[in-house]
Amino acid sequence: SVKGIALTTFLLAVASGPSLTTANSVESEVRQPNFPLPFKLIDNRVFVEVRLNGQGPYHFILDTGADADLSDRAAQRVGLHVEDAGVGQGVGAARERFGRTRVVKVQLGRLQLNDVEFAVTSFADAPQVFGVQPVDGFIGREIFERMVVKHDYTLRDWV
Repeated sequence: SVKGIALTTFLLAVASGPSLTTANSVESEVRQPNFPLPFKLIDNRVFVEVRLNGQGPYHFILDTGADADLSDRAAQRVGLHVEDAGVGQGVGAARERFGRTRVVKVQLGRLQLNDVEFAVTSFADAPQVFGVQPVDGFIGREIFERMVVKHDYTLRDWV
């Protein structure tokens, strides 16, 4: 095992909550009310593998305070149309040009989100901010507003 990397699981369950404008629907490929989602804990950040329109996996940080954000390189690899959204704060200290795009299908393990809006920006300064682990995007609110999430950090639970 690589030092500093812990592989564990999320247990996810569909919760009845308000619908979002950024993700029009959520599906589970299984009929079970909960299921595990593996993640890697690297430098106290939760990394999950995400598929975008069936492509990937891409390396995303799962963050309770994050909106869906995608690197411009990942958006290009998936072949997404990106509309200009102006200039704002980037991943690090620099100001960056932002775009907007919609991803038809976002998959995290057995969880599928449909028609998700993403901010798109350069992650060129990501290595200085996040270290050597590649980061293709962030996701959080789209999941945490719809799901009950329980972290199991080797017998330590977060509900």
